[in-house]
Amino acid sequence: GSSAPIQRAPQGFRHEDGSPFSAVELEAAAANSRRAGELGQALRALEAALGIHTRQHGERSDVALECSRQVADVCNSLGMQMLQRDDFVGCHALLRRAQARGQGDRAMFAITLNNLACYHRRRGHLKVALAYLCKAVDIEAQCDAHKPADTHLNLCAVQSELGNHHEA
Repeated sequence: GSSAPIQRAPQGFRHEDGSPFSAVELEAAAANSRRAGELGQALRALEAALGIHTRQHGERSDVALECSRQVADVCNSLGMQMLQRDDFVGCHALLRRAQARGQGDRAMFAITLNNLACYHRRRGHLKVALAYLCKAVDIEAQCDAHKPADTHLNLCAVQSELGNHHEA
């Protein structure tokens, strides 16, 4: 990894000497940005790394799929931060990006569906939220889910808000 700060140029991430960062350096920079709480910077670095991995190894390569999963993870985190700030447009855009990027990892996809349900619940779209949660529960039943209890709690809350107290 490089200890030099990331320089963001219009054509991409570069070292101080102008040479481009490698995918590995971009992923390391993203990890550092995540630790520092700079999720936007982490996302930009990961998306640049994903572009490199895709060009060098193919879209379905293990390294590209793992990087895509990391992009989805950061999009989920950023999206939920935006939801907390009532930035519904930004939240929805990031969660849709997470949905597109996280499909290669079933547990990540379930997390994204749960987060989309949280978004729709906050917007008052309870039936849409319920549909996302039902899909997330189905996926979590077939994989090692991150926090399946969160999905079940959200499902219970939405069912209750819909007046379906027995199902809740």
